[in-house]
Amino acid sequence: MTAAIYARYSSDLQSASSLDDQIRKAQALCAREGLGPAQVFVDAGISGASMANRPGLKEMLAAVDAGRVSAVVTEALDRLSRDQADIALIHRRLKTRGVRLLTVSEGEIGTDASGLLHVGMRGVINALYLADLAAKTHRGLEGVVRSGRHAGPPPYGYRLKAGGEPGELEIDEAAADIVRRIWREYAAGRSARQIAKTLNAEGVPGPRGAPWRQTAIAGQAARLNGIIRNPLYTGTAIWNRNRKVKDPETGRARMVARPESEWIREPRPALRIIDPALQAAVQAETARRAQGRPEQQRRRSRPLSGLLRCGSCGGTMTLIGGQQRRYACADHRDTGRCGNGRTFRADEIERRVLSAMKARLLDPEGVRLAVAAYREERERLAAEGRAGRDRLERKIEELRGAEARIIAAIERGVASDAMMDRIPALERERKALQAELGTMDGPAPTALHPNAADAYAGVIARLEHALAGELPELAEDPARLAEAVTAARRLFTAITVSRNEKSGETDLLVEGDLAALIMTPLAGVSNVGCGGRI
Repeated sequence: MTAAIYARYSSDLQSASSLDDQIRKAQALCAREGLGPAQVFVDAGISGASMANRPGLKEMLAAVDAGRVSAVVTEALDRLSRDQADIALIHRRLKTRGVRLLTVSEGEIGTDASGLLHVGMRGVINALYLADLAAKTHRGLEGVVRSGRHAGPPPYGYRLKAGGEPGELEIDEAAADIVRRIWREYAAGRSARQIAKTLNAEGVPGPRGAPWRQTAIAGQAARLNGIIRNPLYTGTAIWNRNRKVKDPETGRARMVARPESEWIREPRPALRIIDPALQAAVQAETARRAQGRPEQQRRRSRPLSGLLRCGSCGGTMTLIGGQQRRYACADHRDTGRCGNGRTFRADEIERRVLSAMKARLLDPEGVRLAVAAYREERERLAAEGRAGRDRLERKIEELRGAEARIIAAIERGVASDAMMDRIPALERERKALQAELGTMDGPAPTALHPNAADAYAGVIARLEHALAGELPELAEDPARLAEAVTAARRLFTAITVSRNEKSGETDLLVEGDLAALIMTPLAGVSNVGCGGRI
């Protein structure tokens, strides 16, 4: 058992050199405590607001669970997490395993009443810090907008003004001509999909150089995005329409609409691209289409929506047809860049995916093979890591020798300016290699959790129940639809759909999260693990 050093920095708050500083201080603490050489785990450029999206922290905790760590050393508790619940959970996990928690700035965090109080108070302070930081950032961005500048990257049709202040925009006339063309064609009755295909066929680059898509043109009325809905084209900047919310379990961010009363509207007559007559024509056409055929209205989602990938191009697949009964490649329909024009029955895909998951993931032999494959892969990676360690250690020693020779030359007074300038580069390279060396030993394969199969069976049973019946029945029951969507996203990460050219049948490649089957869940936390795939 050895000590484990954990270091982290947030890209928006600190520089990459912060990792080196944290590791150096933690190594000094290890030396004072007589802990000997330590494993090093790092997360670079990742916020401490959640522990769900930090591979370095997960790897360290897995090493703790495997009994390979005697003490965790870090600069401060906020390096481990700034979330109240997460830091309390980590502290309890280390206490259960008999692992010491030492910090450079706060001392050792014990497991007695004073230690628990310290963790609780520090969690509150860190949570308040995040809230205060968010408020200050929001206030700063509001000041940017109020001053007539733009918060964020320039929208299509604009560019940053040469020699202007940060966020000051000017019209990009070449792109503005494309915006006017899109508005004119849309007002004339052409669909967003037709416009996108034409622009792609002509080789016109889309926003940020990507191909044109129907969604980039039509956007969403509620969010005022898309070429034909962006109010900036008509001379008005609207800010504060959405806010970012992070899922506490996955760490993934999503945008949530704010009430219109909180929107900030600022006139921008100098940035107007669309004249009032064309603006009125597009508004009238948009209103006419909103009263069109039912299939043109916003469609309801199916449980596997957003998970399906085209087997030809790898892009997403979208629902088409009345009652959302078929999937088709979105790239083929929206951009014409994919040649896969086939469609696939949604209910058939759902039935096959569900039956396959029940038959294979709940089969004891299938679970055994999956875990064996996981172990074999981890052992292979460990062997590669040992060979890589030797190479890194030799390179580090070479760099140390080069540094020592330059320092000796400086002491003798014979070093040139070029030699002196070389020292920082050598030091940066050596520290980068040392950080890489500290992260090469991955956690040992973990035993299959005894209740994992039962939990998995429960998820599949809920999905089967939610999918019972035809789509109209499911669509009219929001609670059941929400349950089906939640259950599907716990099981699957991606489903690739393709046509078998030999048999003519539909082939499905299903990817799921293996973590729940091979990692021991934390108390009160679901689906914490290695993120392995099956």
